[in-house]
Order: sequence, then C-alpha cells, then structure tokens
Amino acid sequence: LSMLVRTYALELAFGSVGVVRPLFLALGISPTSRWYTETLVAAGLLHAVVPMCTLTLLGTIQNIDPRFCDAAQSLGAPAWKAHLGITVPLALPGLVSAFLIAMTFSISAFVIPMVLGKGRVLFLSNTIYTRFSDVANYPSGAAVSIVMLVISLLVLSLVSLVQRRRGSRS
Repeated sequence: LSMLVRTYALELAFGSVGVVRPLFLALGISPTSRWYTETLVAAGLLHAVVPMCTLTLLGTIQNIDPRFCDAAQSLGAPAWKAHLGITVPLALPGLVSAFLIAMTFSISAFVIPMVLGKGRVLFLSNTIYTRFSDVANYPSGAAVSIVMLVISLLVLSLVSLVQRRRGSRS
C-alpha cells in the first residue's frame, strides 16, 4: 500500500473513533496531548521503517551458518552469549545497512509527521515544505535543505568510516 494509505489507517486506529483510544484514555493519556501525538508519529515511523529493515536483515541473517552457534553452544557457551558473540558480529554489515535505510527514511519523512502529527510535530522535511510553500522564504528553505543534506552525509560518512576501520581490523 502507499505510505499515505498506511498513515491514514494508523490515524483511524489511533484517532477519535479508533480502537486504541479507549486504551490511552484508561491510562490517563489525553488524545490531544503532545506526548500522544509524538507517540503516534513514532508508531507511524516504526510502521513504515520496520518492514524495510526486516527485508534488509533477512538476507544477511539467512546467510549465517547456524552451525556456528551450535558449535559455540557445544563448547559450553549459553545460547544468548553464542548469539551475541557470533550472529551479531556476522550480521553487522546488514545491521548497518538497515540503520542507514531507517535513518534516511526517517530524516526525510514528510507524510507521517504531517498527517499523524497534525502539523504540531516538526521534522526537517516539514520545515522545508513550510519555508517554501507557506512562508515563501526560499533562502531559508534552501539553507534548511542544505543542513539536512550535510547532516545526512556526515552520519553516512561516520558510519562508513567506523565500518571500514572495523573491517580492516578483522
């Protein structure tokens, strides 16, 4: 489904007639509070990002030989320690890829904060949109766009540098 349809489905589930609203009201959380709105935006981002990250990690984890963990367990390691010591380091390139995909998607998210946040939760992409369309302050919108690009490139470069240094040590 398109992102817009999925976002409106979440809006219906968490909205004024949704099935989740009585649960929040029972917990004493007002549907008009800032915390509720920010939680709704975070749930929307998770709803969009988790499937993409799962598909990214699927191939990585399927290619790890389960006999490695079995060997560690037969040598006396507990299952959780074998998993953390073998599976996680072998899946690290896939985890880094999933992180970068999630970060790229989340930093550029526009529809989810606009619809679920009702304009009260600001993301950089929404700020850029506001600067260009509502305020008509093009230099400011361009500056925010460049800042967003620089932040994204810095994070990407930092993660790549750490991954490269880790790979050269191995």
